[in-house]
Amino acid sequence: MIATAVFLTVEPILWGDLDAVYWLFATAAPFFVVFAGNTKKRWWALIPVYILGVTGLFLLFEPLMWGDLDAAYWLLAIAVPFVVVFLTDTQRRWWALIPAGVLVSITLAVFMAELQVLIPVVLIGGGLFLLVRRGSARRELAAPPSAPLTGPEADKPPVVEAREISIER
Repeated sequence: MIATAVFLTVEPILWGDLDAVYWLFATAAPFFVVFAGNTKKRWWALIPVYILGVTGLFLLFEPLMWGDLDAAYWLLAIAVPFVVVFLTDTQRRWWALIPAGVLVSITLAVFMAELQVLIPVVLIGGGLFLLVRRGSARRELAAPPSAPLTGPEADKPPVVEAREISIER
């Protein structure tokens, strides 16, 4: 009832999908409270919290996405619970990495396909960076070998090599 009262109050100032985002988050909130009451026995309440929260975030960021990036978002969102299952018991739940790896791989493929225009730009920019970095690097002179600190060699005076100096006019 509180969520409905708040919604009726703020609904006139919401635009676009923000009313749906509000409802998704407001519906997820009681499930989160149930989970917080007993995290060991009520872990199941995180499932609707996650689904409703991810859907709400999708509606928030969907206008910023182009092409098939929304598909990449959903695939990655589905992969996250598998990673969490793996992290809860890495010895016995290694199997969760299989679906997570497949979903993340497909996500990367979709992401790279959508951003293929940027790949040449990144490669050219990286090449220019390496060229500039190499050109501006100072070539340091090779340091003479260090003199020994102990033993008979340490007692000898240092040998200074003579260099030929030529003056051209």
